[in-house]
Amino acid sequence: MPRKPVVKDERIAMPSQIRGPHPEIRELVNYKARLDVPSGQRQRALTILHAVVQEALRREWTVTPVLSEMRSNSWDRTKTRVWPGNDLFTIDAGDRPAAIRLRMKQRQVKHVPTKDENEQTERWGYRSYKSNDLIATDRMRLEIGAGSSGSLILEDTTATRIDDKLKRAIAKIQSITDEAIEQQERQRLRAIAEAEARDRAEILRRRTARYGEWVKTRQSLHTEVGQHRELRTTVKALRAALPRLKGSDRYAELQTHLEWAEQHLIESEPFGSIPLPEAKGRTCRTWGGGNGTTGSLGGGREECEDPAHPKTCPGTSRPETTTTLSLRLAMPR
Repeated sequence: MPRKPVVKDERIAMPSQIRGPHPEIRELVNYKARLDVPSGQRQRALTILHAVVQEALRREWTVTPVLSEMRSNSWDRTKTRVWPGNDLFTIDAGDRPAAIRLRMKQRQVKHVPTKDENEQTERWGYRSYKSNDLIATDRMRLEIGAGSSGSLILEDTTATRIDDKLKRAIAKIQSITDEAIEQQERQRLRAIAEAEARDRAEILRRRTARYGEWVKTRQSLHTEVGQHRELRTTVKALRAALPRLKGSDRYAELQTHLEWAEQHLIESEPFGSIPLPEAKGRTCRTWGGGNGTTGSLGGGREECEDPAHPKTCPGTSRPETTTTLSLRLAMPR
């Protein structure tokens, strides 16, 4: 014997009558023009909407009515009740409200021109009316949507009625909030990735600036070493030539100049005063292998308090800025 197909129950609790309605349901009850359905379908429409609202409140969701307002006509001083849109009310499961709409399903029929429309067509030579009209059917249509999230449309069919599938409406309201949460998470992760990319770009920029400064310092030192080597050769040649000039009138003056040149050669030694980029503003501490003092070069992990540096840095000897620092060395006299 073949098994009967399992029919999924998609119904929610339906009240037999409307008692203590929420403000948006009271708005629909008090003003019949608000709900665009035939009088024979009005009670059923109110019951469906009331059931959806009660289920939302049971889940502690936020239900917000779309209330009417009175507008004055300036030319006859009368007042008219109007509503801001087609949304009957909204239900928010937490992060994004879903708009609720209900009306009768419409079908398209060919427009039958009136006598006046036919006369205008003959007079002006063109048709001024639409070729089709939309008329309401006896089937109801419930719409749940929230902008870019898309809408869920439930309709009466020959096999099912809206009343039997309202769980889909509740699930759609929940999915709209779930999509909003996922979107917020994607935005958060994208913001983190963009911040990390900016940090990497800033690190590369600083590294490039440091590299350029180090190249400049090295080139300057290279030039000074070459000049000092040439000066040493000159002073050595002058010392070798001095004995040959011993009988000269200005021998004593030349000897004094040579002593000054030799002293200047010592004092101008390039490696006696080396320009180095200064690690300015860095305060690093070492744990687990160092001596525990600021600036320690022990074998432990070092934490840097400078916000321009990464959280962990390899050591305090790495250059960070381009300010120079002279390193004096003791040179023999």
